Amino acid sequence: MQLKQIIEALLIASPDPLTIEGLQALLAGAAKTATQEAEEAAGMPTESERKRKAKEEKERARLKKKAEREAKKKAKAEGKEYVPPEEPEIEMPESEPIPQLVLEGPVYDFAETTAEAITASLEELVADYDKAEHSFTILERAEGWKIFTRPAYSPWLQQLFPEKKPERLSAPALETLAIVAYRQPITKAAIEAVRGVSCDGVMQKLLDKNIVRIAGRAELPGRPLLYETTDVFFEHFGIRSVDDLPNAAELRTVKLPEPEPEPVEVESAPAEAAPEDSEDVPVEDAEALSLEEENEEVSAEVGDEEAPDAEGAASEEEPPENA
Repeated sequence: MQLKQIIEALLIASPDPLTIEGLQALLAGAAKTATQEAEEAAGMPTESERKRKAKEEKERARLKKKAEREAKKKAKAEGKEYVPPEEPEIEMPESEPIPQLVLEGPVYDFAETTAEAITASLEELVADYDKAEHSFTILERAEGWKIFTRPAYSPWLQQLFPEKKPERLSAPALETLAIVAYRQPITKAAIEAVRGVSCDGVMQKLLDKNIVRIAGRAELPGRPLLYETTDVFFEHFGIRSVDDLPNAAELRTVKLPEPEPEPVEVESAPAEAAPEDSEDVPVEDAEALSLEEENEEVSAEVGDEEAPDAEGAASEEEPPENA
């Protein structure tokens, strides 16, 4: 039996991806379980029984010391000398010889397998599948290694799941997702500064599809939300981490446009309501109209002031009727 065969069996049986550390733990756990079963078959105390007996002996020793301290304290109070009690001699029965376990077999050969050996076995399995042109292969994802069918067989596999149809992302969604993927965690304001448009609807769609999730809050005024990609994103695009993205090292360091600071609300006096029939007038025309209105008001005031003088002058010029 070879290591790659054991790993293949584990990957087939596991519903979830397995990491290198997880495979190591499974190999070591198999040897431990086999040892426990061999001890039980030989009539030897199991590991849990040994722990229980060790705990009981520790408790007896503690109670013995406590009783000894109380006896010394009592003897001192009575002015007597403390004499430790004689312990009775216990005749130990002749113990039977402990059976020697023979721990042999492949389960013990792979108990201490290194991570390098497991990685080499996985790569060997992938090469074997490619050489034999199998319909499946082993791929590493963000959560670990798993067996996947090849994309060429998708037309037939889709017949098993007719209710599941492939969904395509729109161009704005792909743009937003790319910004989040390369610069995560990132705020919505920073995304909008790069795209130049609002992305409320697009972000909500990505959240609903579980491609993007909320990663916390930024240490900025207002504590805006931070967004990052999920494991669904890595599995969908077939990558293990953000470092596997094209030109990740370069694009993650490019300086992005900074979002504009949010305007500060200032309390101001309520503006006077415009007349119902008023129409929107450009600023320059409105200023000209206001100047004309002021001139008309001034001329009207001047006219009112001169009117009495004119009337008085006219009355002085008119001769009296009886003259």
